[in-house]
Amino acid sequence: MKQEKWFVRRLFLKFFVPALLSSLGLAVGALADCIYIGNRLGEDGLYVIGIMSPVYMIFMTFTIAMAVGGTIRFNNLLGSGNYDEGRKNCMNILTFNFIGVSILSIVGFLFTKQFIGLLGVSSDSAVYDMALSYAKIMFAFCPILFMQAPLDYYVHSDGNPNLASLAMVVGCIVDCGTGYLLIVVGHAGVNGSIFSTVFGALAMEAICITHFLKKKGTVRIEKVKLSLRDACGAFRLGFATSAQYIYKFVILFVFNRFLLEIYGASGVAIYDVVVNVVALVSAFIEATILAFTPLCATFTGEGNGRSVRACLGTSILSGVVATALATLVLGIF
Repeated sequence: MKQEKWFVRRLFLKFFVPALLSSLGLAVGALADCIYIGNRLGEDGLYVIGIMSPVYMIFMTFTIAMAVGGTIRFNNLLGSGNYDEGRKNCMNILTFNFIGVSILSIVGFLFTKQFIGLLGVSSDSAVYDMALSYAKIMFAFCPILFMQAPLDYYVHSDGNPNLASLAMVVGCIVDCGTGYLLIVVGHAGVNGSIFSTVFGALAMEAICITHFLKKKGTVRIEKVKLSLRDACGAFRLGFATSAQYIYKFVILFVFNRFLLEIYGASGVAIYDVVVNVVALVSAFIEATILAFTPLCATFTGEGNGRSVRACLGTSILSGVVATALATLVLGIF
């Protein structure tokens, strides 16, 4: 019993550390863009990024549901020894994630003016053209930006958490580096933050794809018969996790409109900085979920209820302790 708990804890730690690096990489990249924009464009730049942030939550709701639901099913299949179906599951979910994000992007691009108006940017605003340009470029590149989560989850679940972590860290470095060059040095404005994020996403995705090409794990790049039913099933399964982004959308939308009415653009700009700092703490929670999901699904597929319970206890303890320490550090500094 004790030996089994020790094994589960070691296995969880093996997945948790890379997952934490991945989650922190995304948070640091967003905070870096915030710092660059704040120093170069000041309040107006931060306002544009902040007022558009709810849009990301819409895409995150979809892509995280697909990634989580897909990899839960994937790990169940692997746990029962059904590797061929596991490979089909991976390609099916990746394909439908791209299709779904592309549809959302097209809708957003066609109705950009209506979207930014709904978010609170009036046509007579001094930053209207800046916000419109930022939104159009963002919608155009969303199919690239939101392939990161499914690739990360599948590589992570296919027994290569270190590569998934490396991909996120490299993506973060590329994002921060190109962000500095484009925004600070090149004076590309808020659009520079989009392009730097795209470069970071491309770097991350290129590294993840090497896992598929090397064929050391289960997943492969291959043609499969697509199943909309399986994709919908994955979305329903993962929605319990991704629903948090609906709450975030509502909170960001309501707070942005509220702050805009009372304090103007400066209120939204300050709130955007706070949100990006808090994201550093929430990265620890997201890492816990990312580490727990494949392990729990694998143990469930094996019918090992004792290990599932041990993994759940370890996840809760790790998440609470890590988040408390991160909050303490941020509070001190």
